[in-house]
Amino acid sequence: MELISCGISRSIRGDVRVRLLTRFELFGNGAAGARTGQNIESNFFKQAGGGVGYNIYSSPDNAPVTLLQASYVLDYFGFDKDLLGFGGVSLLASRGRPVSLGQLGGDRVSPVAAAGRPGVGGYFSPARFVSNVGRLELQGRPDKYFEYRLAGFIGAQSFTGSDMRQAAGGSATISLRLSDRFSFPLTYLRDNVGPFTQQSLLFGLVARL
Repeated sequence: MELISCGISRSIRGDVRVRLLTRFELFGNGAAGARTGQNIESNFFKQAGGGVGYNIYSSPDNAPVTLLQASYVLDYFGFDKDLLGFGGVSLLASRGRPVSLGQLGGDRVSPVAAAGRPGVGGYFSPARFVSNVGRLELQGRPDKYFEYRLAGFIGAQSFTGSDMRQAAGGSATISLRLSDRFSFPLTYLRDNVGPFTQQSLLFGLVARL
């Protein structure tokens, strides 16, 4: 259960890839922005990552399989506020009637996050998260207007309030190419990043400069 009935992240992101020799490449990315939602505070976050990949197989862009890559990836992200806690607050009274936001905190548990005290929320938002994983990725473009990407990873993770633990997961992405510059990706993701196993469905619009 979580109190965010609708949430959205607004951010600025950058990615870079550099080819080394024939089969190796370095890659990195960074982002910063804010996550907002109904009945919850806005939360600033920052993210950075990078690694090195080895291309086991590669081919021209228009092929059923264009890349099979093994890589090592280091990822970091952090939030300004810990909004994983619920604070014992309900938005419904004992008879099921809505409680106004002005009445929250009447149980002496503040709904506002502060140092050492999570606010009312329900999503993983540690001050620090770091993961080191090995990753295998397969991608292809069997049609002019269609691309796919499959990926899986396993390794270790640590975050605020937790010791080192295993990290594992996988994702599947399909992208519809609207033109040479614009595409519409749809991604299904399942992993154990953080204190629980999660599933996500992501979509967006990508513009290539």
